[in-house]
This record gives sequence, structure tokens and C-alpha cells, in this order.
Amino acid sequence: MLKRTVLRKLVITIGMASLLGVTTSMHADHVKVFLLGGQSNMDGRGDSDELPQGLRSPQNDVLFYYRSNASLTTLRPGSGSDFGPEVQFGRTIADEFSTDNFALIKHAVGGTNLHTDWDPANGETYSAFQDTVKDGLEALTDAGHTYEIVGMLWTQGERDGKDGRTTAQYEADLNDFIGDIRTNYGEDLPFFLSRLSSGQTDIRADRLAQIRAAQNNVAAGDSKTYLIDTDGFKLKDDNLHFDAAGQLELGEAFGDAYIDAAHTPEPTSMLVFGVAGAMLMTRRR
Repeated sequence: MLKRTVLRKLVITIGMASLLGVTTSMHADHVKVFLLGGQSNMDGRGDSDELPQGLRSPQNDVLFYYRSNASLTTLRPGSGSDFGPEVQFGRTIADEFSTDNFALIKHAVGGTNLHTDWDPANGETYSAFQDTVKDGLEALTDAGHTYEIVGMLWTQGERDGKDGRTTAQYEADLNDFIGDIRTNYGEDLPFFLSRLSSGQTDIRADRLAQIRAAQNNVAAGDSKTYLIDTDGFKLKDDNLHFDAAGQLELGEAFGDAYIDAAHTPEPTSMLVFGVAGAMLMTRRR
């Protein structure tokens, strides 16, 4: 059960500003920006009709820029097929840090792999992601805001598992990708990585294990990379994509990981599980 949002009173002001995507309701001078990338489970496959009522309306205290919108709006359903983890993630961090201003810039494309599509050297999806980030940041400054990029959320790996990438290959690709993200957006940028779920049985078991091991290894070797445990998050009947409840669980887990990292930045304070030495962020109670 989601612990914050379902029973939380949301203060939603719906007027012309929210309808038109105008950002004046925040009165923000400085915005903390998160970048969101990956494939279909980051793009979003949740059904908006299954959202708690309070999350179906625009969240006027969080800004949102998404690749297909090409405009700065307030956070709301509408990315992917319907919504992704950003809806719950934004609500979680905004409620925890009520005096901060947040913006999410998201570019995710279903079915894309890390080794080619997101390749920092010449990947077309990665290039499009960078264009989206550039456009999103420009939209913030055009609206009169200043900003700092404070983290990246990454949900990806299903396609590489189906492609048969080995642990060594995916680990090297992911380390290169994180390195390039930090070169472009901040050398100490926290990177929040959701591990493939053990329930994603649409991926052949041995191949799923290869990617999960690589994700464990990358997080274990980098104190600024935080691994999100998605085992048990609800999936659609295809055993590949998170359903509405799973998307909310994923968003909350990302939010809790950021909250824990912000309050307790030293990695030695995190819970350590005996899975290839990886540090897994668990949901806060």
C-alpha cells in the first residue's frame, strides 16, 4: 500500500494557469531539476483511470517537461501510454520538501536498448534525450526560473536482457552511460537506478539474471548510484510492464531513495543486502 499519497490531502488550485501549462503558480526563483530516462517502464504504461483521485489533476507545485509535450506544464498524467513513475515521484518529494521547488524533465522511449539506442557516442535516443533536457532547461529559464540539476532517475534494461547482453557488457555500458550523464549534467550527480524485477518473467530467466547482476555491480561500485529494488511491484499480465499500482510503487520508491539520500548522504548509512554487494534502497516506513 502506498503510504503517503492515497490518504494525503492534496491542495490543488485549478485555474487558467494550470489549464494552459503556465508556471506562475509556483512563484519559483530557483528549481531543483530531476532528469528521467529509460524505456517503456519509465515512459509509463499506467492507466490514469486507476490513479487515486488526487493524482488525476495537475500538481501545481511540480513542473514537468516531457518529450512529446514540447512545453513546460505542471505535473500530471499524460506521458507514455498514460502515466509513469513521475506522478508519484513528484508528489512524494514535493510533500517531503515543501519549501523547495521541483521540475521533472523526462525523455523515455519504449523498446530502446542501452548498448545502441542510448549509446553516449552516437545513440539516437540518447541524443534526443539531450535535446529534451536542453529544451526543458530553456523553458525553465524562459519562464524566469533559475535551476540546478539534482539527480537522474533511470528505468531500463528489459530490451538488453532480451538482446542477450551479458553482465559484463551491460555493466560496462551502464558505467559509460552514467559517466557521460555526469560529464554533461554534474560530476557528482546522484543516479537512481531501478533494478529489473524478478517478476519480469517475459525475459528469459538467465538473461534477466545477467542484467540484474550488472545493475547490482554498478551500484555496488559507485557511492552516488542508488539501486531501487522493484521485486514485488505489480505487473501487467505480460509480466514485463508495471501496471498502474506498480508505476505508483516505482515512483514512491524513487522518491524515498532521494529523500533518504538527501537526509543521509553517506553510503555507509544505507541498508546493505547480500546481493552482489549492491546497496538497495528500501521504502521508508
